[in-house]
Amino acid sequence: MNLNNIQIEGLVKNLNCWTEDKEKCSVVRFRLGNRRRDRTENLDWFTIKIFGKSADSAADHLKDGNIVRITGQLWQDSYKHNQDGVEVNREEVIIKSNKCEVIGTTGSNDSDEGFVPLNSSEPAVVSAGEDIPFGDS
Repeated sequence: MNLNNIQIEGLVKNLNCWTEDKEKCSVVRFRLGNRRRDRTENLDWFTIKIFGKSADSAADHLKDGNIVRITGQLWQDSYKHNQDGVEVNREEVIIKSNKCEVIGTTGSNDSDEGFVPLNSSEPAVVSAGEDIPFGDS
């Protein structure tokens, strides 16, 4: 039994793709804005990463302003990078996505106001290790 499971819905922002070859996307990283329980205007922001075949499909079909449902695990990620000639150690908590469902879209990438659900009865889904395309909204 895996106790490290999380499901979260929110707004896609700052979508980026990293590639190891020129044909396919290896990693998709984006910020996910999730409205707080008190329903204030504030969103909590989380880092989401999608790997492998799912990343390639997500890069083709996800866009800023989509509303998605993510199922995955919490990870503590650490890495080094060079910032202004100085090596910096970074740590962040991320959500590694196993499944990503596009459930709607907004007209803006800063707020989930104006949420429009997808027209189809079933949300578009990409699961880890599968090559299932997202539906375009």
